[in-house]
This record gives sequence, structure tokens and C-alpha cells, in this order.
Amino acid sequence: MLNIIVTLLAATLQPAQAYCAGIGANPGFKDAPLVQQVTLTSVKVSWHGLVTRAECADQFIVKSWNRRNPNDYKMSDLLPLNQFSYIVTDLVPNQDYVFQAVAREDKGILGKDWNKSPKAYFRTNKNSPTVAPGLSASSHANPSYRSPGQITQNKKPVSVFML
Repeated sequence: MLNIIVTLLAATLQPAQAYCAGIGANPGFKDAPLVQQVTLTSVKVSWHGLVTRAECADQFIVKSWNRRNPNDYKMSDLLPLNQFSYIVTDLVPNQDYVFQAVAREDKGILGKDWNKSPKAYFRTNKNSPTVAPGLSASSHANPSYRSPGQITQNKKPVSVFML
């Protein structure tokens, strides 16, 4: 009788994709995610190379909140296991925020585990970022960057300030 019940449960329950059985067999994080400002109101949260036992996770999630109001948090949609960064939008400039990456593990009938990274604390900039997303501040990586006083093709000075 017990074999029939177990067989019926196994046939009707949706199997977990990456659940790892055993004590301590959970995904985790070596360190807090890296946070970089992208625009005045958005940051990029990255956790590449920080995940341990990634084979035990089913999805990633990014959780964020204003440090003054931890109960008013936002969470990303479920992210695939091959995605190691996420852009958090709708942030307020010049505010302290907290970010966490989460490795979500679906354990089937046993529920879900939310394996959280350490918290990353970040203050959003009160000015627009000076580096375009994905580029460094060097003039070689960003051809539109010119040092103060640099001359363009038509020999007119270029101002680094916009009015």
C-alpha cells in the first residue's frame, strides 16, 4: 500500500530540477554581490563567481530595499541559473540601499529554500554616473570621453560641463 502511495505522489508531483539531498547540500554564496551604479536611478547587482553548489539551485532572485525601510523590499522575477547579474531600477538618488542575491532551491513536497548571500550595502550617487555601463573611465574604452581642454577635429575646445 505504501508503495502505491509513493508511486502516485511521484507521478503527480512536479519534480524539483536541482534539489541536492544531504546535510549541507545547499547552494550558497562566498561573499556579498557586487553593486555598481548604472544610471541615476539604477544599479547592476552581480554575483558571478560567488555561488557555491550552484548545481543545487533552481533559480536566482535579487532582493533589494532602502536601508531605512527593510520591510518595503523588492524582489526580481525568477532568474535563470546562467544569469549572474541583474539591473535594479526605480531607485532614489543619494539613498542607502541593501542588496542580496538569493539562490532559490525547489525541494518539491518539502518546499523551497531561499539561500541568501551576505548583504551588500550601497549608497546611490546624487549625480549621474560618469562611466557608461560596461565601460571603464579610460578614454580608450569610452571614445566619447575627452579630458578637459582636449581639442576636437574642428580645433574647438571641448567643455566637460553641460549647461
